[in-house]
This record gives sequence, C-alpha cells and structure tokens, in this order.
Amino acid sequence: MTPARIRTDEQITAQLVAGEGTYPLKLKGGTAKLDSSWSPYGQADLTIAMPDAETWAALDPRTDVAPRLQLHHQVDGAQRDYDLALRVRQLDYLGDVQISADTDECLLQDLTNVTAVVDVGARAHQGSLRGLVGEWLLPKIGATLEPGSADADVTTTTEVTNLLINGGVEGTDLSTFVASACTISRVSGIHTGPYSAFALGMQAPTSTSSQLRFTGDAASGTFQFGMQAGSTYTFRADLLPQSPSGSASSSDNLQVAIYYMNAAGSYVTVRGNRVSASGSWQESRVTAAIPVDARAAFVRVLFGYSGGTLGVDNMMLVEGDGLETSGQPLAFFDGNFPSDAHYSYTWSGAANASTATRDPLVDRDPESLAWMPGRSLWDLISPVVAAAGMRLFCDEQRRWRLIGSDYIEPGTVIVSRGVNLKSGTDSIDLADADGWFDAVVVAYIWTDAAGVQQTRYDVAGAPGSSRALYREETSPYPGPGLAAYVLKRQQAKGHQLSPTVVSDPSVQPYNPVVVIAPDTPLLTGLVSAVSFDLAGDEMTVTTAGLADTPVNAIVIGPDGHPIADIPAGHPIDTAEWSAL
Repeated sequence: MTPARIRTDEQITAQLVAGEGTYPLKLKGGTAKLDSSWSPYGQADLTIAMPDAETWAALDPRTDVAPRLQLHHQVDGAQRDYDLALRVRQLDYLGDVQISADTDECLLQDLTNVTAVVDVGARAHQGSLRGLVGEWLLPKIGATLEPGSADADVTTTTEVTNLLINGGVEGTDLSTFVASACTISRVSGIHTGPYSAFALGMQAPTSTSSQLRFTGDAASGTFQFGMQAGSTYTFRADLLPQSPSGSASSSDNLQVAIYYMNAAGSYVTVRGNRVSASGSWQESRVTAAIPVDARAAFVRVLFGYSGGTLGVDNMMLVEGDGLETSGQPLAFFDGNFPSDAHYSYTWSGAANASTATRDPLVDRDPESLAWMPGRSLWDLISPVVAAAGMRLFCDEQRRWRLIGSDYIEPGTVIVSRGVNLKSGTDSIDLADADGWFDAVVVAYIWTDAAGVQQTRYDVAGAPGSSRALYREETSPYPGPGLAAYVLKRQQAKGHQLSPTVVSDPSVQPYNPVVVIAPDTPLLTGLVSAVSFDLAGDEMTVTTAGLADTPVNAIVIGPDGHPIADIPAGHPIDTAEWSAL
C-alpha cells in the first residue's frame, strides 16, 4: 500500500474588508464549502478569536454594502482564495465568535421588489437567457457575467386569436367588409407582408366621411366579432394612402378606431395614430377598454378624404393590450402563417373565412419573468435557469457564470486508498428518495396575478419507470426542462459516495473524479461538492453521476494521458492510477 503523502506547507489566513478598513482575523477553525447543487455556491463557517473593539464593530452584516470575508487556503502549493459576503456574526459564551459568509448569490436572494409594481423588464431580454442575466439581472447588484457560449431562449408565450375574418384580404369573399362613402375591391398591386398577395383598396371616396366598416357595425346592443363589455381590445391595420385629396372635415382620417356605445346610448370613439399621406405602408393601432356597462362595440378604418385611394391590409383585432410578452407590439398574423420557433397558426374554420389562433409550441407562463412585489431576484431567476437545464452561480472569486449541464472544470480528482483516502463508503440505498430514480415529476403550483391557482407538470422519464422523484415548485411555470435536468444530473446510477480525503484546495465542483478501491470497479463521475475542514487537513468530496467504469475505458484517461494518446482498449492498471 502506498503511504499517504506528507504535508510540506499549509497556510490558512482570514481577514475582513469593511468600508476602507482591513481587519485581520485570528482563525481557530471552521469549514469552507463549494457546492454545485446549492445556492449560494460557496460558503464559509469559521470560528475566530474575539477581536478588538474596532474589528468587532466592523463585523456587522447589516450595512448597506456587506463586509467581505477574504480567506486564503494553501496546502502543498495548491491554493484557493475566497471573497465572500459576511452573513452571520455570533458570539458564544466561551468568548469565540462564529461568522458565516457566502458567495454573491446571497445579494440576489436579498434584493426584493419592495414596490407595489410588477417589474416585467426581464421580458425585454427573454430571447437570450445570457442576455437576460448579463444585461438585466446582474447590473442590479453591480456585477457582470463571465464570457461563455451556454445560452437558451426563454421566451414566454401566450395564446392569441385574431377575431377579424379575412383580415389579410386573401379570401375572395368580401362580405365581411362594408364600404361607406367609397367603393372597395380586392387588389394585388399594393399588398404588403410576406404571406400576402392581396390588399383591400378603398377607392372613389364621395365625402370626407369615407370609411371601411364591418358587418355588425353600429347595431344597437351588438358586439362585433365577439367583443364583450368589460374587456380590452386592440385593433391594428396597415394603411397605404395614395394621393388623398379633399380636406377632411374632422380628425377622422387615415387611422383605425374602436367605437362603443355607453350606458347612456352615446357612441364613444377611441382613435388610433394617424398615418402620414406619404404614400408608404404604415401601421395604425388603437387599444381601448370597453366599459362593463357598454351596450355595443365595433371597429372601423377611417379614410376621411373625398379623393385619392387608401390601401388596407393585415387587419387584426385581438383581446388585450396588443403587445407581445416582451412589450413589443403584436404583429399581424392569420392562419396562413407557418409555424415558427414559438407558435403554430391555425384557422378555426375555413381558410381566410374564419378567425385564426396563434398557439404556443412551448408553454412558458409570462408571469415566470415578472418580478412580483415581495419576491427576490433569485426567486425570479432560479426556476427559469433550472428549466433551461442550466445553472447560474457566483464562484468564490465573485465571478458569475452561466453554464450548461455538460460543463466540466479541468483537473481530474483521484480518490484512492493508500494515497489520499481517509474514510468513505459506497452505498446504493433505495430508501433514500433522492438517491436513485429513473423518472422525475415536477409540479408547478402557484397563484397567478388574477388570484387563480394554476398547476402545470413537467415530466421526464419513460412511462412505467420503476422509481420517480416528485417535487413541487411554487413559482410560475417557466416551461419544460427542470425534470429532464434533474434526471440528467442524477443519471440514474444510484451510487452515494462522499469520501473524506487529504485536503487539496484546488479541488472544486465540476471536476471529473475517479474513485479507485480494491475489489470494486473503478467509479467515474463529477465532483458535486467539496467541504474543507480548515483545522483538520481534510476535505469531504461529494460526487454526482458515479458510474461503474471498466478499467480500459477511454473516458477515464487521467491528466497527463491525453485521450488521443491512449489506444482503444488500453488497460490502465490501478497501480498506475494510485501513483498519481
């Protein structure tokens, strides 16, 4: 048996940085831990001697800018330096002081929306999780995101129906449209849009009250296109003025409008933006809230000139504010549109003669990117990152990283009896609910902004799986992905191994690990966590995804043996490993 190596050098120092001052601390013991499955990722729990009065006063985590604990750990030339935010100070009866400090995830866990306003600023960056974190989230604590390529589209989605019939004028039946003080026809020379071949031409206006109306217009007690009292609607259209002439006698020209009849029987007009008479396609859009006591509601396109023509295309009426979840105006669609990255588009009936609906391909609730009053920034971002199968963490040197599930840190960790192993067991325990499973069910159960309880399920694993992990989340549904991420990290291997070995400060989560023990197969996986006993010259390594690995497997090639240099099937014996 090879004897355990002898220590030649060990240095552990600690100091507090608060404001402009630096205060040395007399360390008596404690632990420092890095854990990829926990937030904060890095934590230190130390026992220090009672300091002088000035240092004691500086050891106060309640300040606006948290004091920083700086810890240096060096053994045999390997070292790690920690820069952590002070979180706990406690004096015990024996005169020692207990302090705890964390990596900077704690800053996001503390920063809470203490206003009565829902902050939806994150949605402007939802096309890129990396952009959302780096451009919206971390600047709130004065931090930046380390460079990297791991990213995900976390766009939230909503179902929307275009209530207009033949709004793209692609159908030959024009019975939905009603000309007022003009004539209308379906023309091909002035259409717009990628899926449009025709537009509606408003021609030969006879007065400045020239308008495009729709069937059901102005009928007392009638709500056009299924509109309802108490709801909000948005109406939009693309307009092409061509040589309009004859002064309009009112403001009703070159725009869209929503009308409703109030409880007193009077009509109220809510007008959209007026386009210019420049001869180019321009959008006019209007949003109106229909009162609960309204008696009718309808929409119109207002030409408002007695000469010239007006092209009209891409008309759309939707319930709501007419905005995407990102805050951008909702663009025209109908059932002719092909599926894109987020939606499919279908007609409710005959093509170009029925309403059209935009259905999400992936269900991501918009509230998942709403910073609600009383919630922390960490409450907002952590379920979104997890559903994307990724991890956001701040390391012990205040570097923020967004990584994918395949992230690996360089440096293989060898655990071997007779070299560095002090104690440890290898067990497979089916009584441990988190120890082994081959399926995952995640239930998202939350109350939405309207006070209604919502439930969504995210599932990974084949039906008929033998053992499933069930967990509940109280955050709004961020889309599928968390269940698959949890299952992939666990990898259904079942080995539970947390050996205690000789300290090596260079070891960190995401290092590959190889465990060598007599009379058992090699085990390979990743370091999930490492906890350093700062007084006992030892560390506990927690592993993840351990798998029995044949000794001739290429995947166990150690540092110094590039995989490309190892012939397929080459037997690397355990003696060679134990000498490393």
